[in-house]
Amino acid sequence: MQKKDAQFSECYNSGCSCFSRSSLFSLIAVMAMLLSCGTLSAQLIYHQVGAVAYGGYSTMFSDADVVSNGRGYNTTIGADYELQYGHLLFSTGLAFQWRSAGVDVANDSVMYPFDGTYLYDTQNSPFRMNIITEQRSDYHRVGEIQIPALVGGIYGHLYFLGGLKLNIPLFGVSRTYAHFTTQGFYDKYLQPVTSASFHGFVSDYATSVRGPRLKTIPVDLLASFEIGYNFSRTEDMTRAGEKTVSEMRMRLALYADYSIIPQHVNSALSPFFVDASRPYDIDSYEPANIFATDKTLDTYLANFNVGVKFTVLFGNKQKFKCLNCDAAIDANAATGLHRRDNRQTNTTIRTR
Repeated sequence: MQKKDAQFSECYNSGCSCFSRSSLFSLIAVMAMLLSCGTLSAQLIYHQVGAVAYGGYSTMFSDADVVSNGRGYNTTIGADYELQYGHLLFSTGLAFQWRSAGVDVANDSVMYPFDGTYLYDTQNSPFRMNIITEQRSDYHRVGEIQIPALVGGIYGHLYFLGGLKLNIPLFGVSRTYAHFTTQGFYDKYLQPVTSASFHGFVSDYATSVRGPRLKTIPVDLLASFEIGYNFSRTEDMTRAGEKTVSEMRMRLALYADYSIIPQHVNSALSPFFVDASRPYDIDSYEPANIFATDKTLDTYLANFNVGVKFTVLFGNKQKFKCLNCDAAIDANAATGLHRRDNRQTNTTIRTR
């Protein structure tokens, strides 16, 4: 005890520092934390909100042998939120998407009534009606809520984002464009009847008919990527150790989305919904979408979208306390988004 007191007295009288090794490590840790805080203050964080509008080509990919030549369009509008930390970007939001996609369907024929019973003509003779479809195209049109979660980077005026988009369907309808031919098959005739005064059969009748509402539409999860050009207007003002940032950005980009979970719901609906009271009225038919019938059971289906995207973002004004405001400005300019002009006590950063 006396030895320790003597060491303390000696250090006190000589003015030396008597920190222990643990105290020295604690001091180093505090200094490192202060330095890191100064570095973080120099790396600006942007929070921006705005609007998006995009659209383009849309199609469906399937391995079903009865469909081909997918085509269509998609259009989307919504709100967007973006966080930027240095060169890193995170983007999310909420949007509404309208998608119309169609495929060509192979020529086909079905017998009506589908349950094997008979129709009766005006002479009370039983027959079954053969419905032939040619040059058929099936479209399904879906309104969806879209929630994106994208990450990426920005370098100079170029930026990219990649990630996932979740599409939650709200409603859907189908429509069929085709040439219809109807024939009557009578047990008492060897050949089908195509023309007579006691029926209303048609030959090569071109029309478009609306199908039933699409009641079972799967949630769609899509892999998404976009790359584009960033136009921005930024003002950074520094005064008395406080930095205020405000910015507006406009972007033009190309994007592509592709389903990563199956979109086909196996079902075996009747190929047509026919009003039994007017079976000759082709315009009253409601064809089931080809992907809802047994013609495409156990097949693959995926949505694909590609197009042009326009984004406008507004940055709310934010104030930052900075230990070294010049360092903060230099770090911000290093992102390649801005160039710096020094004017008296204020510093304004303007975009190219």
